Amino acid sequence: MFWYDKPNMFQSEPELDLWKELPTVWDETKVLIDDIPNTVAVARRNGNH
Repeated sequence: MFWYDKPNMFQSEPELDLWKELPTVWDETKVLIDDIPNTVAVARRNGNH
């Protein structure tokens, strides 16, 4: 996410709800694709989710 203005200018954007609910601590991380520098895919798990 890129901020091109002050963060409080984006409070009415529905897409920001994802970032409010996204965990910041992960129990497990797995690399699914590691074709660096072309493609990287990572899966992360928090709790039982």
